[in-house]
Amino acid sequence: MLAVIGISLIRVNYGLAVVFITPLVLVLLNVAAPGHWQVADIRVVNTLLGAAIGLLATTAILPGSERGLVIERSRVALTRSAGYLRAIGHRSGPERLAARRSAKAAADDLLAVADRAAAEPMPPGRPCLEAARRTAAAIAGLWVQETTLALSVPAELMTSGLRRQIDEAAAHVEAMTRVLAGSDPPEPCDADRSLADTAGRTTSDPLPGALAEAIESVQAACAHLAKTAVRQREAADR
Repeated sequence: MLAVIGISLIRVNYGLAVVFITPLVLVLLNVAAPGHWQVADIRVVNTLLGAAIGLLATTAILPGSERGLVIERSRVALTRSAGYLRAIGHRSGPERLAARRSAKAAADDLLAVADRAAAEPMPPGRPCLEAARRTAAAIAGLWVQETTLALSVPAELMTSGLRRQIDEAAAHVEAMTRVLAGSDPPEPCDADRSLADTAGRTTSDPLPGALAEAIESVQAACAHLAKTAVRQREAADR
């Protein structure tokens, strides 16, 4: 019974699992040498000492839960994706390449943080993590479309019309960082309306539809992430 309960609780709450694992160890030790319960005192002291060391390490030495990094890394990934868009519209090849590497590194970092956070015990943060995964996937899709755009339109062939649309798209992505920061969703601005109308335009420099769709998916995922984060904070306050 102790083994079943203790192991079942490990991914739910490790501290609670230890409450059952400790007597399990004591019982197993007592089977080999019955009557020597002084081992219990040593085990309990060692468990409390280990808990104290772990608490000190997580609060004063090592960073805390990866879940606390998800929203911040999402903001960084979005900011760098917006920077990559602006580099495509206004910078030369080497600067585009540097922005591309930075955006890709931020997207990969977000995915890694989300994966590590998902492996942590205590599931209350998982709805937020699922939204973070969708956000990361949308950002990764955005990065692919940005790279396609950068490779298909050399800097010297960038027209003012396409540059303007890229700037509008970058502003739209940057607006999502404010959503993740906890600000109220901004009112639709000219950039938002322009982006929404892109599919219906018939200009000589249309913004690729896949890029607009990727940005819209970033918006939807980030909005969901912000909502789940707010609900999680409200639940914690209650």
